[in-house]
Amino acid sequence: MEWNFVGRERELRRLERAYEEDEFQFYPIKGRRRVGKTTLIKKFMEGKKGTYFSAIDVSPEENLKRLSKMLFGSDDDTSDFMTIMERVSEMSKDEKYILAIDEYPRLCVSGGVSGLIQNFVDDHEHSSKLFLIISGSSMSMMNHEIREESTPNYGRRSNTIDLKPFNYFEARGFLEHYSEEDKMRIYGMVGGMPGYLWRFSKYDDVKKALIELFLEPGAYFRSEPDAIMLQEFTRPVTYGRVIATVADGYSASKDIATKLRMSAPLVDDYLKKLIQVGLIERIVPVDNENGRMTRYRVSDQFLAFFYRYVARVDEEEGDEQLAIDAERILKHQSEHLGHVFETVSMEYLRKTWGGEAGTWWGTDSLTRTTCEIDIILTREDVDDFRYGLFVECKYRNEVTGVDVLDKLVYNSDLVKGYKEKSYAICSKSGFTENLEKKEGVLLLTLEDMVDGWSGKTSRRSGIRFRSTRC
Repeated sequence: MEWNFVGRERELRRLERAYEEDEFQFYPIKGRRRVGKTTLIKKFMEGKKGTYFSAIDVSPEENLKRLSKMLFGSDDDTSDFMTIMERVSEMSKDEKYILAIDEYPRLCVSGGVSGLIQNFVDDHEHSSKLFLIISGSSMSMMNHEIREESTPNYGRRSNTIDLKPFNYFEARGFLEHYSEEDKMRIYGMVGGMPGYLWRFSKYDDVKKALIELFLEPGAYFRSEPDAIMLQEFTRPVTYGRVIATVADGYSASKDIATKLRMSAPLVDDYLKKLIQVGLIERIVPVDNENGRMTRYRVSDQFLAFFYRYVARVDEEEGDEQLAIDAERILKHQSEHLGHVFETVSMEYLRKTWGGEAGTWWGTDSLTRTTCEIDIILTREDVDDFRYGLFVECKYRNEVTGVDVLDKLVYNSDLVKGYKEKSYAICSKSGFTENLEKKEGVLLLTLEDMVDGWSGKTSRRSGIRFRSTRC
C-alpha cells in the first residue's frame, strides 16, 4: 500500500493536467508538517524528467550549492540562484522539465530568492517549459510568500495546492486491522495526518501504540509539538501554552487570558496568528454573524490530544506507571470522542448533503438555559433563501430515542434566519424503534456513514429526509 498517498487522486490529477499543458508552470504546494507533500510531489514526478531537491537547515548559499551539484554534477558548486535558474531554463526550452524545491522556506530565509523567482517567471514564462514546484511546511511563511500582495511572487503562480489532512473516511485506509471504535480513537489522537497514521498502522493494539508512540522516553510524538511550534513562531513556548489552554476547554478569549495571566489584546494577537496557520479555529453561531459570541477551538486533532492528555505525563515514569497513564488517557479520551464523532458526521454530511458547516448555541428565553446544536449545514439559493440541516450527534453505548429528536426540533426554533429546516441524527449505537418510525428525519449510524462514503448499499440507503417549513 502506498501508505501516505491514499486519497490524493484529486491533487495528482490537477498536477497531471497542468503538466500536459505545453507551457511554463509555477506550482506552490503547501500544507502542515507530515501531511504528505513530499510523497505527492515524488508520485507526480515518477517517469518524468526532473529534479527533486529538499532544502536543509544550512545557509541559503550552502543549499544553493547542494542544488547546483544535484542539477549539474558534483563539480558544480555555484551558489547564485539566478545562474542556476537560467541553466535550468535552457534545459527546459524544448522539453518539459520539473524542478521541485521542497522545504522552500529554508532556501528563502535571506529574502532574496523570492525576488529572483519573480524575475525568472517574468522573463521566462513564455519561453520555457519548466514546471517549477515550491513546497514548504511552514504555513506562516508559505502563506506570506503566496498570498500577500507585497511579496514578489504574489499573483505569479499558475495555481496552488493546499494539502489538507485526510478526513476520517480516508484515514481509515491506514487502519484496516483495527475495530471501528479503535479507528475513531486513533483519529481522535492524530487526526488525518498520513505520516502519523502510518505509525499506528504498524501496531494492532491502541494501548501499546499509545505508550510507545506518545508516552515512553524519546517516543516519536513527544517532540512533534515543539517542532511544529518552532517551524511557525519565534516564541513557540507561549503559542504552545495558548493551544494547551484552549485544548483544556477554555474557549472564550477572556477566559484564556485569565488562565494565562495575560492581557486580552495580547491573547487575541496570539489567537489570530494561530488561526492563520490553521492550528486554532474561531467559531460563532450561524445566526450571530457580527461575531460577538465567539469561541475558539483547537482545529488540529493531534495537538488537541497531545496538550489535553499527553503533555502532563512524565516520560521518565516506569513502565508500570506509563501503562496506568495509558489506561487513564484512553478512559478520559472517551469523553472527547463525542466531538470527534461530530467532526466525522460533519465530513459525511457535507459530502452527501452539501452546504456550509457551522454550529449554534444560545439562550432559551423561556427556560433561561443555554442550548446547543452540534451541526447546522446551510445552503442558500439565488434569492438568499436559507435551507438548514440541523444535526444532533450521539457517541454513546446506548440507542438514541425520540427525546433527542424532540429537543433538536425545539432548539432549532431558537435559531434565526432559516426559511426551511430538515433534521438528522447521527448515533454510534443506533436508534429506538419509535425513532426509527419517525418521518422527516435522517438517521445515520457510523456504519451507515462508512458504507455510504464507500458507495456500498446500507440498510438506510433508501431513507430520504423531508424538509419541514417553519
